[in-house]
Amino acid sequence: MKMPWAKKTGLAKLITIFASILGISVGLCGANFAAVETISYSSASGGILYGLKEFLQVSLTITAVLEAVAILISLGSLVLLGLAYILIRLTNADHNRK
Repeated sequence: MKMPWAKKTGLAKLITIFASILGISVGLCGANFAAVETISYSSASGGILYGLKEFLQVSLTITAVLEAVAILISLGSLVLLGLAYILIRLTNADHNRK
């Protein structure tokens, strides 16, 4: 399997990595939401199935929080990398004028 950032360097590599993390996290968060909703409305009323339902709800909630954190970190990183790119372009433009 070829990684999308294999032949990139510097900012391009970081942007590709964080964009990949963002895309995967958003997809998993959507799937996690669908699973939690399905489990929440299931009719497990007691016994082993009720314990399994509670376990799945807790574990899916924890993974949803971790995915939300990954989304926020990758969005923040992409914004900072975008600002870094703009700053680099502006400083290079100043050096080219001299």
